[in-house]
Amino acid sequence: SGSRLRDRDMVVDQSHCFSDRGYNWAFIECPACQCNGHSRCVNNSVCERCGNLTAGTHCQTCIPGYYGDPTNGGKCNACKCNNHANLCHVSSGKCFCTTKGIKGDQCQLCDSENRYLGNPLRGTCYYNLLIDYQFTFSLLQEDDRHYTAINFMATPEQANKNLDMSINASNNFNLNITWSFSSTAGTISGEEMSVIART
Repeated sequence: SGSRLRDRDMVVDQSHCFSDRGYNWAFIECPACQCNGHSRCVNNSVCERCGNLTAGTHCQTCIPGYYGDPTNGGKCNACKCNNHANLCHVSSGKCFCTTKGIKGDQCQLCDSENRYLGNPLRGTCYYNLLIDYQFTFSLLQEDDRHYTAINFMATPEQANKNLDMSINASNNFNLNITWSFSSTAGTISGEEMSVIART
């Protein structure tokens, strides 16, 4: 009959539809523009204000601080970094830890192989300084670009003895000096008492 669609009327020109990531489209005809279900198409070409924590010309990525695969209506989830990172990889969710010595996909471990001690699930990680040694630290490598902090811990070998420390820096930095009676410094957030805070 005349009202019935013919097979050739239902053929879609696939060159007009996005076919990356192995998805096959099942539209009778291509949408005006592909916004992955997170926006509406304006002027047949632009996705207007991506929603659902998405970004990109086709709302195809998650906004900073979130990860996932938002294509085809997928969701973005908050980065899970145990309060030691604000950003994570947009696809995998691997956190970009901001304190040197904290590692793991969710910033849940101390880099114990490199002398960092503590517990990032309850506090932070510290580099354990040896007394009477000089240490040099650099945060100039590509892998260091997310670091905003590094923590050190020095434990006097004898009680009731002064501890002298000097710091030379090539750039400006914020300095906080704290002390604790406990040997578990760094494993419990808020355990230390502030002595000096300088910018």
